[in-house]
Amino acid sequence: MSKYISEALEELNKIEEELLYEMATIVGKYIKLEDVNFSFHFSSKSEVNEQHSIRVKIAWNRERLSPKGGTLKLHGDYEYLPVKGEDIKSLAHNINEARTFFKKYKVLFAAVWEEVINADPVTDYLKGYITFSDLINEFFIEIPDKDNIQTLSELECIARENNLFNLYD
Repeated sequence: MSKYISEALEELNKIEEELLYEMATIVGKYIKLEDVNFSFHFSSKSEVNEQHSIRVKIAWNRERLSPKGGTLKLHGDYEYLPVKGEDIKSLAHNINEARTFFKKYKVLFAAVWEEVINADPVTDYLKGYITFSDLINEFFIEIPDKDNIQTLSELECIARENNLFNLYD
């Protein structure tokens, strides 16, 4: 590999790592609502390249976050895009676990992506620092009948029925 290509790849890795610092992060061991075996980065679409749709970067370690990790698309069939050298077959169970988690909480990640709520209240909710009703009150948009919404499923139904933001189906 030429020196130029090597330097360009190093610079690209630096840019990606700097971008990750701009993203919200959650170390898996701090999530109180679920027991997960991964950590992840997520963001709004304005903070990342808008050439792609909603996604998260996953580190397969619940104890700490790493800038190196695959990407899970949060739409369609929830395709997992591994990093170079990652053994997808050995991660199959973990990838399915991540898909289940992100499908359950997708309404929150879509709301952050669409910038109708900041990432901080979502991370606070997942870590058990705030209640679901506190989380609902953090939305920047008017949510119909918000005082009666008790679950993520109800929030998702209201968001869909009222076309509050894109849920990337």
